[in-house]
Amino acid sequence: RMDMARKALVKPPKLSALPDELPSELPATWTWQPLCALLSEPSQNGYSQSADESPDGVPLLRISAGTSRSDGHVEETDFKPTTLDAATKGKFALQVGDLLAVRFNGNLHFTGKVTIYRGKLGMLQIFPDKLIRLRVWNEFVVTEYVRLAMSAPVIRTAIESFCATTVGNMGI
Repeated sequence: RMDMARKALVKPPKLSALPDELPSELPATWTWQPLCALLSEPSQNGYSQSADESPDGVPLLRISAGTSRSDGHVEETDFKPTTLDAATKGKFALQVGDLLAVRFNGNLHFTGKVTIYRGKLGMLQIFPDKLIRLRVWNEFVVTEYVRLAMSAPVIRTAIESFCATTVGNMGI
């Protein structure tokens, strides 16, 4: 079921895109897969407009919401409200279990950092354009494991090797 649904949404790259240094031993029922093979939909860059700070607005997370905590969770209280139409809310709304990856940052070690959105505040929140939403197949994939794997030194080295600088900011 997962294979059929995945093929309908995303085309995974060749496995050769994985670093050569990955350990070769896995449990018998596991296989190495690129991140995009675990996604239930294509990755999504966030909302690109500045927050208007409307008192009745939708909470737009700040970039620092994806970098400020050391436990791998999104800092959900780090937001500014903004006014949005229903379609825009739907496109950028976060769901419990979404992963957010930092797309641009002045700090190389924050670029590509992945955190998990937990929805602890119980409100609709959206994410900014400097973050990328990754929505995995929650029925088949342990989101926390993906986050931990994305933090592993061999994966971080690979991510950082893809970073390029633009006016002092590192981006992937």
